[in-house]
Amino acid sequence: MKSLYKKEVREDQYKTTWNIYPEVLKKMVFKKNDKILDAGCGTGELAKYLNGVEIYGVDSSETALKKSKKAGYKKILKADIYSLPFEDKKFDKTMCIQVFQYLENPEEAFLELKRVTKDIVIITVPNFKWLKLKTMFSNNYREIYKKAFDYVNYTDSDFLKNLARKNGLKIKIFYISNNFSSFRNFLGDFLSSEVVGVFKIK
Repeated sequence: MKSLYKKEVREDQYKTTWNIYPEVLKKMVFKKNDKILDAGCGTGELAKYLNGVEIYGVDSSETALKKSKKAGYKKILKADIYSLPFEDKKFDKTMCIQVFQYLENPEEAFLELKRVTKDIVIITVPNFKWLKLKTMFSNNYREIYKKAFDYVNYTDSDFLKNLARKNGLKIKIFYISNNFSSFRNFLGDFLSSEVVGVFKIK
């Protein structure tokens, strides 16, 4: 999956100025000995913030996986998000951070994450709803998005809600921002930099 390589290239950016991992984890509750899947693990940043759980990492990039070996995963595997090498309900929770904006078939990928998960699937995507404010007098925000960004999907809270609706699942939505833009969270849906969707599988 060539498009996921872009996530790896940007990993250093998320580690520093745009680090969202601590903010995502503030919204989560993990039990001791939970078995966690990090789908699209990149260079392994998420594992550095999780202690007391058994975490597996998968990614389609061999270069990224080489960097993630020291991050603390129980096991890392090269795998396609559309065909994960795990049995049904293998993991208590699955996390997929900053991946779905790159996927050509997000619904297919979501079904696979759902298949291997017992409890909840956690997905984060960039929040581009602010483009609607920028173009409030027209409907061309998607065209502006396509010109400005190299993502496959326009993502916001509605993108995640649609995944939940199509799969008959309940979802909780949280709005977060990176370390230097947390003030944007108070403005919620339109101005937070990221959207977190917590999908209840049970």
